[in-house]
Amino acid sequence: MRRDFYDDSGTPKQLLVKALRADACAQLCAERWPEHWHCHERPVLAANPLRGQEPYSLFQAFQQVPEFRGAHGRRHLLAAVLACATCAMLAGAEGIGEMAEIVGGFDQRQLRLLRCWYNRRTKRRVAPSENTLRRVLGGIDPARFDRIVGDWVRAHGRLAALAIDGKTLKACLDAEGRQTTLVAAVAHGDGAPLAQIPVPPGTNETATARELLDVLPPLDGALATFDAAHTNGETARKVLLEKGATTCCR
Repeated sequence: MRRDFYDDSGTPKQLLVKALRADACAQLCAERWPEHWHCHERPVLAANPLRGQEPYSLFQAFQQVPEFRGAHGRRHLLAAVLACATCAMLAGAEGIGEMAEIVGGFDQRQLRLLRCWYNRRTKRRVAPSENTLRRVLGGIDPARFDRIVGDWVRAHGRLAALAIDGKTLKACLDAEGRQTTLVAAVAHGDGAPLAQIPVPPGTNETATARELLDVLPPLDGALATFDAAHTNGETARKVLLEKGATTCCR
């Protein structure tokens, strides 16, 4: 872990390494590693899917998220924290702890581009901490945030096909101790989120999916796919007649 190799001041530590076998350097520098080493390789991270001005336009979209924190002790812009979290997710983070670790490894140029807080005393940019990431991601209005991100996704590409499906969230309980189930609409191919809403108690995914369709803009010519639970006339009428899309159940 990078935090084990560097001091907080940024000064590299001196590392002493002893080879455990005589051909270690030759093996590590070879074009291909031995077969029994392959299980220890980390997969190469996917390339950033955002191109051109899309990253900056996403930052501008984050600026629409209303600030909910008090002014006292606040350092980072809300949009900057959301931008850092997004970059960490694009780098493969699976949780807020991994987000903080990845963001903590950004250099000064990256922190400047992400509009992170500038410490005038040390004259250095500072990455948001794990506590800051957790507080921001846990405090924003999820419905409004979903709507902002969904609008941005739809503005940067024509929607050809989308899938609507419900999932029960693991280890996520509501105020009354019930598991949370969300119905979401995502784009085929890249899986970009378009909108999602929770299933209210006493109802089901089928009725919630029709409510989700009301949130989405017109789907002229797009293909909407559902699972077999949604094969009913009311859903089909909403998809075809009200939203202008075609439908396919599997």
